[in-house]
Amino acid sequence: MMLRSVNSNLFTNSNNFKDWDNSGLTITPNAAISPDGTLNASEIEYSNNVRIRSNAIQITSGEVYTFSLFAKQSSGFNVALTNRSVANLSVLFDISDITFIGEGNFFVAASIINVGNGWFRLIVNILSTSTEFREWDIRMADGDGSVFIYGAKFEIGNKATKYEL
Repeated sequence: MMLRSVNSNLFTNSNNFKDWDNSGLTITPNAAISPDGTLNASEIEYSNNVRIRSNAIQITSGEVYTFSLFAKQSSGFNVALTNRSVANLSVLFDISDITFIGEGNFFVAASIINVGNGWFRLIVNILSTSTEFREWDIRMADGDGSVFIYGAKFEIGNKATKYEL
């Protein structure tokens, strides 16, 4: 049995998006200065509602989790954080209007926080209704464009804690 710290990141390669399952998009690592002041944010160039998919993570029924990501507008502005089964979770963030819409039977709450220099932290709280392995998606949802992303995190608890590489 693997013990996990309450605040540990359950995503592997959480800032190396080329290692995530992806198709229909171009990922350019080290394309922008991230919120930590380092040249380590990726630019995602996409068309027509494509996604990047995480490794499978075991979730437990009745447990609360937090899924977060830093995003910055380039030519695109809509980023969705979803479960592989969109009926379970779909939260669409508009980083140009600083708004979001969330739905699904896992969805509890969401927020968008301005962290400076055009960067926003997108945060979703999830209540698992089953015990199983699940994959999580970052979707680009506004046709063709590009967006900068950094620091995906999936953790136990209802608070987005500090992101660390």
